Amino acid sequence: MNHRQSFVLLQGFSKLIHQLTYFKDNILMEQTEVQAQAQTMSIGEWFVTLLISGIPLIGLIMLFVWGFGSNPNTVKANWAKATLIWYGIAIILFFMFGLSMIAMLSHIVHPSSQV
Repeated sequence: MNHRQSFVLLQGFSKLIHQLTYFKDNILMEQTEVQAQAQTMSIGEWFVTLLISGIPLIGLIMLFVWGFGSNPNTVKANWAKATLIWYGIAIILFFMFGLSMIAMLSHIVHPSSQV
């Protein structure tokens, strides 16, 4: 192989690498745009989401669906998971408060004989 053929081959590889880089960059740009669109929620979407989540029992079920289903919108999924965590904290506090109230009422209704 002479120098001229080597030079032509090198130019061909250079063009091929340039085209592959161009296609890769375009694909990455398209993926980024799709991800950005999937990450945002309009006011109307938030309105419907909050309306549905406020319905008793159905809202709780939908929080699990949005949080752990195959939802491509990570904003809604993370919001649903955070809301479920807050619900869990509220339930624990409710039971702790309820048990302390039962203990206090039990002490008032049945006072101990010791003074």
